[in-house]
Amino acid sequence: MNYFKFSIIVCAICMVSCSRSSVSSPSEGPVVPLSFRPIQIVSSNGAIWIAGTDESIATSKDGGATWELKHGNKGGEVLVDLGWLNAKLGYAAGTRGLFLWTTNGGNSWTPRAGATGTTLEVSFGDEQSGIRETDSTAEFTTDGGAHWAGIPALNSYRLVEGDQTILNVVALDSTRMAVSVRRDDDNILVFTTDGGKRWVTVQMPQMQFTLIGKDGEYWATGRKNDENVVGKDGSGAKIEFRLITHSRDGEKWTNRPTVSVDLGPCNAQGCLLWDGVWSDPVSGMPPYWVFPPRSSWGSMTYKWAAAAGHMCTLESDLVCTNSTSSTTIPSEPKPSSGATIGIVGNGFDQHALGERCLSCPIPVVLDPDWPEQSGGSDGLVRFVVRRNGTVDDVRVSHVSGGWVINHENGLLRQVGVTNWFDSKFDAPLTRAVQKWVVQPVVDGNGAAVEQEEHGVLDFIVVRPSEKK
Repeated sequence: MNYFKFSIIVCAICMVSCSRSSVSSPSEGPVVPLSFRPIQIVSSNGAIWIAGTDESIATSKDGGATWELKHGNKGGEVLVDLGWLNAKLGYAAGTRGLFLWTTNGGNSWTPRAGATGTTLEVSFGDEQSGIRETDSTAEFTTDGGAHWAGIPALNSYRLVEGDQTILNVVALDSTRMAVSVRRDDDNILVFTTDGGKRWVTVQMPQMQFTLIGKDGEYWATGRKNDENVVGKDGSGAKIEFRLITHSRDGEKWTNRPTVSVDLGPCNAQGCLLWDGVWSDPVSGMPPYWVFPPRSSWGSMTYKWAAAAGHMCTLESDLVCTNSTSSTTIPSEPKPSSGATIGIVGNGFDQHALGERCLSCPIPVVLDPDWPEQSGGSDGLVRFVVRRNGTVDDVRVSHVSGGWVINHENGLLRQVGVTNWFDSKFDAPLTRAVQKWVVQPVVDGNGAAVEQEEHGVLDFIVVRPSEKK
């Protein structure tokens, strides 16, 4: 198991003793009960919107206290993304080419044919011009999705050079569209200013940057390396600083003053500063919006949206809590579990099934007997993917020895054997996998079918700090 793939950052906070007891699943706040599994969450016109399995779209006008189902089709496709052009005009997209549109503020949704495959992310600049990410590349349309065309700069690179990762797609209007791409260690922006007739490729300076569209401009937030710095000893130095930059055309960029805090996941509303605080660096900070931390281990891998004085966060479950405004940035709290963990990827990240995962967060379990503050392990998992993408009949077995992090030197070491773990991880891992959403398999006629899947599941273990 290659533990580095998780990109985990662990901070030791306390030391605890080892006593034999059962493991548990972390508590992440009051879960909103829903009749479907949500995949995407956005805010529009003072309301929060979610979309997911069974072709479902629901909205809340009171910050997540109550929800109204606006569209659904039991056993239908999985809606993966949802967006709005204005208060009346919105769109949603998902598996097997499904596109839905609303012209009345979401009261009714109508399918629109033309796309094929799965849409992972989509953005429209107007009702005709849009860009989407698919399983393998990005495509654009100028006729409302009736036809989709590939982007030459992406397709030619894939054929000649190899793999590339689509990060974000943004359409600003009928002429300006862009896609951000990760190629090896480089961040690339491919954009058009003439509605797709010509596409230009530029290299972006940020690492781990997010591209969003706001107020008629592209905005990129992330970090930048500057190697043109002279150290105290006269040698060249390399520093990293936070960056917010914006552009109207994708080519000429203007940097904002460097912010003093790290920026986590960003959307059109703003950015998470850490688990429990968000703000809008585009419009200006303060104010800061404070909410109860979602994760007991400080992770910010969830999607989020805010409205009506509330914050709703979405990972495997939807959690909505109160949010208050502050003119001063609060202190970053220590996570209740005793370790801070940043997780990138999904539980099948290195498995072929991982490419079909629409929502497969890496499971995290709490174990008072774990020999270090945190670590990881893996086990064989079998489950059935239903026709609507939900997961059922989960069976976990053959959990292996794990890895721990030495907090003094940051090195990994292997611990434990199969017999030591027994089956104590089975129950929490089963609960976690049951919340996954996976693209269903289709038969020769293009119809979704149920299928049993199996593979090696990677998971994280945290030793709770409460155990003294």
